[in-house]
Amino acid sequence: MYTPKFYHYNSVASTNDTAFELLAKNEKCVVVTADWQSAGRGRNGNTWISRENSNLLFSYGLVHKDDNPKLYLLQVIGTLAVKELLAKYIESDYIRIKYPNDVYVKNSINAGDFKKISGIISETNYVNKDICYSVIGIGINVNNTPGLASIQNAAALADCIDISKNNIDLKNINLKEMINGLADNISKLLLYSEDEIKSNWEKELNIYNKKIKLIKNNDDILYKAVRIMNDCRLVILDEFNNEKIIDNGDSIRYKLD
Repeated sequence: MYTPKFYHYNSVASTNDTAFELLAKNEKCVVVTADWQSAGRGRNGNTWISRENSNLLFSYGLVHKDDNPKLYLLQVIGTLAVKELLAKYIESDYIRIKYPNDVYVKNSINAGDFKKISGIISETNYVNKDICYSVIGIGINVNNTPGLASIQNAAALADCIDISKNNIDLKNINLKEMINGLADNISKLLLYSEDEIKSNWEKELNIYNKKIKLIKNNDDILYKAVRIMNDCRLVILDEFNNEKIIDNGDSIRYKLD
């Protein structure tokens, strides 16, 4: 069982970077959180933006062999852990996992589209050919969204009042409780088999036969999602049944329903 040591900071450049620093100082498993980070990272070198003292900035770091757990499963584990955490606060019917690393919610019963509430990345540094330092970085909009005109498709947990579970006061959530719950979820999932993790993730994705559009392309080609490979890459087909493989560096758009 992984038993992390918890570290909280008022401000850091990046909770992921701080986690790596702690692992390099002989810590075996850590959780790093902060009220504010000046250089939080998202996928593909993007920045994770959050307002100060309002949201969950979280990194789970561990020392491990490079094949246990498999590196490509770390981001999947983080995504499943977030989904499980949010389902303690809001009805699970209004939560969706989007390939490969985001969690979306509807912030009300009558809302239209799902909106992004969380992003997850994983990063790994090799100590030697067998041993790694790995960090799962997670950002969750708890009290508010980034508030930027360029980021409109976002939701915060505090805005999900009419889909809350058991009348939980979502505007006064105990962040320490969320941190502990998220850490427990990850520690538990790290003990699952590779097949269990991937099976749970595929079920939650519900992506097969969905119409897929590649964001980086300027054309209107629509693909169909047909399968997920052993290493968690997605296989899509165009109208002529030509295969294309989507990896973690690709961004795609499809309907969450």
